Amino acid sequence: MKGKEKIIFCLLLYSLTTYADKNTEQWITIFIHGTVMPYITFFDVLKLKNKEIQPTMLTRMNKLYRKSPFFYQCQPIQGFGLKPIYFAKSHPGNAAQAFGKTFHLLNKKCYPKRRINRYYTFGWSGLLNKNVRDLAAQQLYEELVREINKLKEFNDNPIHIILCCFSHGGNVGLSLYKYVNSKKTPFTIDQLILYGTPIQEESYKGLRSPLYQNVYNLYSLGDRIQKFDFISGSETSRTFEGPNLPKKLKQVRLRFNRRKTPYKLGREYAEKTKKRVYPGHIELWFFGWTQKWYRPHFPLQPFPVAAFTPFITKTVDDLGTTNTMTIEISPKSGQTMVTSYDNSFESKDKKYINSMTKSDLHWLQRKVKAYSPQNYKRTYRSRFNALVRKARQQLRLRS
Repeated sequence: MKGKEKIIFCLLLYSLTTYADKNTEQWITIFIHGTVMPYITFFDVLKLKNKEIQPTMLTRMNKLYRKSPFFYQCQPIQGFGLKPIYFAKSHPGNAAQAFGKTFHLLNKKCYPKRRINRYYTFGWSGLLNKNVRDLAAQQLYEELVREINKLKEFNDNPIHIILCCFSHGGNVGLSLYKYVNSKKTPFTIDQLILYGTPIQEESYKGLRSPLYQNVYNLYSLGDRIQKFDFISGSETSRTFEGPNLPKKLKQVRLRFNRRKTPYKLGREYAEKTKKRVYPGHIELWFFGWTQKWYRPHFPLQPFPVAAFTPFITKTVDDLGTTNTMTIEISPKSGQTMVTSYDNSFESKDKKYINSMTKSDLHWLQRKVKAYSPQNYKRTYRSRFNALVRKARQQLRLRS
């Protein structure tokens, strides 16, 4: 192709792309991480109950941990604030990109009409404190308004927003309503998706806000950490409870089904007879190359459950007949079962679909293989110990 022809071709391609973009709805998906507590002592945790955060070993470690990209390699987390996820170049340890790419591939398959998709992470300190979460929600609101205004300069069509939140990141998302001007709401949240979020008294206020169009509370009976927060709020539960819950709320218990798996027990081989697998707290959000708490036999290895959100929400919307249900995914058989329940949690309806197969999972595994960090588990302990020494030194200098 000659020089003039190449220029004309590029201009034509640009004009066609611009026209398509200006006449296509945009979708923004924001991933919000949960609590970050790399170093825990009982007395330091108790101090988090105070309105003013005191400098402790925990807060120093938290600050150093959040500023070190080395510790970003297992979950969709980047710097502080609203950060776009770029897909231009992959490199080992870019968990945000691996998560976003998996999410995007499933998004295209499950929601083909969503043609323009942009992905972001929202970073906050992750301290276990209600006031800290409120400040994070305020920052999210302000940065989201700026980003929407910037995008509207290019495209005047409606902008749809999805918040995909993990653990107390869900309560950051649920606190967003506090900072929206009720007279002129600049946006609404099409989908608020909660993974392992501790449901507290404050969570109910956000749930009832008209800011959120659809709320999915996704939880697991294998999540031991979700109900553990006795510091930053009142009584914590896995689900929203009560007689007058809004219809926009769907509460979904997650589990997986797999065949019996042989494993070595001393010199002999035993067989895991437990077919149903409930995800743990870490398995909901972290990749399998994390330091600990991700089981080697987990059916989605090495993916976090949240990366499959488009498939889960699409299945729930298509097959669920009530607002309370269980979704059981079996990658080996390629089937998914959705069981809907009435108010007394009695089984009302079961539906099956052919879904993600083992070969589909292998295809996705190949897509993210390049993102697996190099020597992460081997070097984690030395990196962590270096942070501990630095935090102790900072505290000594302060005193």
